[in-house]
Parts: sequence; structure tokens; C-alpha cells
Amino acid sequence: NILDWATAAKDPSEVGKALHAFVDVSMRVTDPNARVKPVVELVRKSGPDVKRRFVPVLARLGGSDAAKCVGALATGGDETVATTAAAALVRWPDDSALPFVVGLAERTSSDSIRAQCVTTALGWIDANRELPSVDLASFVPRLIAVANGADSIATRKRLTLLLARGNDKAASGAAEKLTHDPALASEAQYALEAIGANRAGAPVVEVSDNSGDARYMLDGNENTTWTVPAT
Repeated sequence: NILDWATAAKDPSEVGKALHAFVDVSMRVTDPNARVKPVVELVRKSGPDVKRRFVPVLARLGGSDAAKCVGALATGGDETVATTAAAALVRWPDDSALPFVVGLAERTSSDSIRAQCVTTALGWIDANRELPSVDLASFVPRLIAVANGADSIATRKRLTLLLARGNDKAASGAAEKLTHDPALASEAQYALEAIGANRAGAPVVEVSDNSGDARYMLDGNENTTWTVPAT
């Protein structure tokens, strides 16, 4: 059993080989939550040394269950395990770790880890071009509340502007509250008006040619385009 080998190995070189082999075999399983199940079960019942050993493995395998496990470790009682887990979360390969990165930003006592969490979460939310973007009202206000560092005002403004992608009461309410913050009032007002426009319905597009593809300008997908001949 490769997992047993990776757990029992002592020599650093052997540990590396075993972990590498385990990841290679596990990646053949297409369902990310299925492939991490044995590791999650092992980590939950094992001591700090095993936890630290397998946190990078969970990050390599990805998926929401792995992120949930590492997120719990990042806010757990063992400082060495928490440090390893926090470093893995802010470098997670996909946005399945978003809820746990936001949670870590709220709970950590480290300013540098908090700043990394905010930057990572902002990047994931910004990259989500689905319209309306999901969970904006859930995550953006929480990130604004904990944003710190030298560029915290700029970061908070960027986060506030992301609310403009929303189209529900929650996003509108979040933007409304932020209009009372002098540092964010302008961005929050813009977001509030954009949300109102979003809730009014999809925009109507009139174009000079190729009207069948005009909708692609507003679908949030960077891989679709509207084109016309140059004249």
C-alpha cells in the first residue's frame, strides 16, 4: 500500500519518493473528493508529524474536501501544523479553498498570513467571471473587514467594486452599508447602482452587424466574442 509506505517512511528521500508515487496514483481518480478520502481520514486520526507530511499532498490533489481538511488544520491548536496548513491554503490550486481562506483571514493572528489570504481570495473572486458572480455578499464584506497592510485601502476599494457584479438583495445590502464608509463611499455607490441595473434585467444590445453574436459581449466568458468586418 503506497499510503502506508508514505506514512511509515523515515528517510527524507524515501518519503519524497513515496509521496510522489501516491500523488501520481491518486491523480488517476477523476473525482477530487474521492481521491483525497483516504488521506483526509489518515490526517484526522494522526499526530502532528503525519499531518505536516500530508498537507502538501492534499494541496496537490485539490478539491473541496481537501481544502476543508487543511482549513481546519490551519486554525487548529498545533502551531506547527497550522503554519504548514496556512501556507498550503494561500497557494491552493483552485478556488475550492475560498471559504477556508476567508475563514483563516478572520481567525489568524498573523498579519502577513491575513494579507496573503485576502490577496488570494480577491484574486479568485476577481477571476470568477460568471455573471452574477457567486457568493459576493458572503465573502467580500468579510474580506474588507480584515484587509490590512500598507495597501489596505486600495485592496478594500477593489473588493468593494467586485460587489458590482451582484444582482441580489444581499449584494445590494452589502454595498449600501459600505456607502457609509468615507474611504469606500464612491466605490460602494457605484456598486450599488450597478447592482440595481443588474437586477433590472439583462441589457439590450444593438449592433451594426452580426447581431446573433452580440450577446457574447455580456456573457462573462472571455472565450466568446462578437466580431464584425473592418470597413
